[in-house]
Amino acid sequence: MQKVKNVNQTAYAYIKKYWFIFLIFVIFFCFGLFRKSFDIIQLSLILLILVIIFIFILAQGKFMKQVASALGFQYLGHGAMETVSGQLFKIGYSQRIFNVMSGFYNDLPLRIYNYETSIGFGKNRQNYNYTVFEITYPYKLPHVLLISRGGFLSDSYPGNPRIPGGVQINLEGDFYKYFSLYAENDFELEVFRIFTPDNMVQLIDKGRGFNFEFCDNKLYIFQHIIISTKEKMASVYKTVTELSDMLTPHLKEISDDVDTMNRVIRDSKT
Repeated sequence: MQKVKNVNQTAYAYIKKYWFIFLIFVIFFCFGLFRKSFDIIQLSLILLILVIIFIFILAQGKFMKQVASALGFQYLGHGAMETVSGQLFKIGYSQRIFNVMSGFYNDLPLRIYNYETSIGFGKNRQNYNYTVFEITYPYKLPHVLLISRGGFLSDSYPGNPRIPGGVQINLEGDFYKYFSLYAENDFELEVFRIFTPDNMVQLIDKGRGFNFEFCDNKLYIFQHIIISTKEKMASVYKTVTELSDMLTPHLKEISDDVDTMNRVIRDSKT
């Protein structure tokens, strides 16, 4: 496990190398069947599953450490949910952030991490995993959600997040076929300045399958998988940084207007 290019292949190789450990669990399982002991059968299966899960977790962590090293980032391990904000992090329960790496891209703080949330209970419980790219800006952003259609958070899902007090915005052309766009009320004009026709074309071309949230001074880009191969990470990192390069000038351009609007909204509430 010194060099991990593919987490699954590495985990399988590790299991194959130490096959005799897993043989012990199989022997206990067969012994339980012979003795008709449900406790032994259950215990051997649980331990076997836990060991396999541990190997995959170990391989994924090693992979993310190598990615951090290649990017010149710092690997931080687990992260606190208090460090993130927005509607996408409020879906489900038992949320956790792990395999956090932190660094910079074009002088902007960038974190990359795995994120997991659970939805449903009992037999209907499902865990959903993401790789999240978090870019921090030195100014406030309008609260905007851009949800990729056809994915887990598409309009067909009853828990599709909405911005409290926000509005859905339909942009020109075929953009609505690929994304659902929601924005904080009173920030519609700023949204149109972010999602220009050229930017919409780039998002349709490169951003399909991603979910985006602009919140406070951060941009979160969600990929609905745990990236576990060197090739996939390189491809997604390239896409995310290209989208960041595209969006950042527009976000900077509207930053003064966003500050002004936030002051007006605060004054109207006092």
